[in-house]
Amino acid sequence: MISSDDDRNGLIKITWQKVRDRVAKIEPIFAKIDSDAIRSNWKSCLLYFSEDWLDKIHSDKAWVKLKLYLFELAWKHYEFQRSHFYYDLSFSIIQKKRNLKPNPYLADTAKHLIATALGAAPGYVPASDDEAIPNEILQQAFINSYGLKKYLPTILQPSHFYFENDQRPIYYSLQHPATHIFSPKSNTTASTLAEMRELERITRIFTEESAKDNSTCSNTIISLISKTVDFNYYHNKVDPHRTIKPSMEIFQNDDRFHHLNCPYVSAGAKFSSDAQFLRGCISIKVKN
Repeated sequence: MISSDDDRNGLIKITWQKVRDRVAKIEPIFAKIDSDAIRSNWKSCLLYFSEDWLDKIHSDKAWVKLKLYLFELAWKHYEFQRSHFYYDLSFSIIQKKRNLKPNPYLADTAKHLIATALGAAPGYVPASDDEAIPNEILQQAFINSYGLKKYLPTILQPSHFYFENDQRPIYYSLQHPATHIFSPKSNTTASTLAEMRELERITRIFTEESAKDNSTCSNTIISLISKTVDFNYYHNKVDPHRTIKPSMEIFQNDDRFHHLNCPYVSAGAKFSSDAQFLRGCISIKVKN
C-alpha cells in the first residue's frame, strides 16, 4: 500500500478509505458465493495417489499396463518441452535471417502464443457451463451482491487448445501475462496498442518462416501449426493501422460469450468490450 506521503514522488496515492470501500463492495460477493455453494449440488473432486499406490505402480507387475499408459500420456504431454531447445534455435535462426531485433518480452510472448496453439501452454476460454466451475453461482453473486447491472457477467477459465479438434478459439492477454519466461521490456513507454502491432509482426514472421518447406521447422509440429492456425489481435481502442481488430468482434464471432446460465441478467446488459483482459487480447483458432 502506498501512503499519501509518497505522492510527492509522483506515485499514485491510495487512501485507506478507498481500500475499505473496495473491500466492503467485494466482501458480500464471497459471502454470497459461500452461501450458495453450500446449498448447491456442484462438486469438485481431487484425485489423490497415495504412496502405497505409487509403490504398486512401480513394482507390481499386475499394474504394468496402467504404468505404460501413464508413461505414454506423460511422453505426449511433454513433447514440446523435449524439443524446446531445437525450437528456440529455429526461432533464433529466423530472427537472424529476417534481421528481426524485437522487444525480448514480445519475442517470448510470440513463442508462448505458438506453444499455446500447440496445446503445450494453457490459454483462456469463456465459461459457458458449470463443468469446471460453479459458473451460475459466480454470475449470480456478481449480479446480485456486487451490483453488476450494465455488463454481462463474463467469466473466463483456463483451458488447452487442441488444433486437431477445436473449432473455437482460445485466448491470451497481454494484460495477464502467463509466459514461462519473463524477459524485460526494451521499451517500457510503448502503449499496449503499439506492443500488439509489434507482437503481430513478430508472430507473423515466425509462422511465415516456419511454414516454409525448406525451413529448420519443416516437417515438425511447429510447421503444421504455422500452416493451420490463425492469430488475431484485439483492443478496445481503434488501431489507425488496422492491424488490431476491435475487441467487440470477439463477442460477435464467439457465441460462447453469449451463453449465460444466470437468469438475473439485467435487460440491456452488454458485453464489456473495454475490460482489461480485452485491451490486448489474442485469439488462436484453426484457419477456416
